Amino acid sequence: MNVDRTNEDILSTEDSKLSGLDKQRKFLLRMAIQVSPCPVCGDDCSLLEAAGVALNDYALGGVGEPSFRCPANECGVELRQAIPLFVLGGGHWFWMRKHAKNGPQK
Repeated sequence: MNVDRTNEDILSTEDSKLSGLDKQRKFLLRMAIQVSPCPVCGDDCSLLEAAGVALNDYALGGVGEPSFRCPANECGVELRQAIPLFVLGGGHWFWMRKHAKNGPQK
């Protein structure tokens, strides 16, 4: 049975009532709403906030990497998500400042 669920529905549903795929989506959504501090200003922000996307508009498995910016008005630095090799507690990911791939822009 294929039930179209919003991301909000998936997060609020007990695991026992979710399909295997929806359980995986729930894990990824929990990661997307987890906050991590900006490496420049220290303000906490989630993937959704940094991408400027509402919870139910967040598409899992989209093509390409979304662009992220610190949502703090005084900061706005471009960010990239980093995933540590080992997780010893705390978050499963953190923010790093994104650097230009091809050197400085002219």
